[in-house]
Amino acid sequence: MKTVRFVAFVLPLAVLAWGCERHQGSTRVTDPAPSVAAPEVLEAHWVWDKGLSDALQSAAVSPLVRRAVAESPYPGAKPVWSKAVRAEGSVTGDLEVGVTILPYSVENDPTHAFFVSLYERDGEQVAEPAELIVGRRPTSVETGFEPVWQGDRYVYVKTGAPYVVGASGVGVVAALHPIAKRSCGDAR
Repeated sequence: MKTVRFVAFVLPLAVLAWGCERHQGSTRVTDPAPSVAAPEVLEAHWVWDKGLSDALQSAAVSPLVRRAVAESPYPGAKPVWSKAVRAEGSVTGDLEVGVTILPYSVENDPTHAFFVSLYERDGEQVAEPAELIVGRRPTSVETGFEPVWQGDRYVYVKTGAPYVVGASGVGVVAALHPIAKRSCGDAR
């Protein structure tokens, strides 16, 4: 029994000692890459009436949005343009930015919605699909949702891979495209 206690005590210490072993070599530590501040919003506004209608028509026929909807789990989702929104503005560097959020209803389920957000920055576009569940928890077959506290309750959100236009046409990117990151405050 003493042997077991000895091993149980010494083994973790040995692992720690080996893990903390000093290596000879350069003692110089390099500075991390300097952080780049998020772009400052210089002006922003909601788009209403004719401007919103024009933006919805343009976004709805975008190849990025069409592909995001077609490849979603809900290719037959019905648009709910009465709930769509658009915001535009400018950020430092004289860059124009905008986002149009296109909502779709999901299979007669009033607690579940599918959205495609179309981000725009100086002529570049990224479409990012997302799902939202409000008023209930996701079922066992609705995987990948994250709880988000909104006001007085949790809602459940699941985002998909963004779509961008590349040299070979519309494609999915593994991580959020830089223009969407920059538009959302994560500068390059």
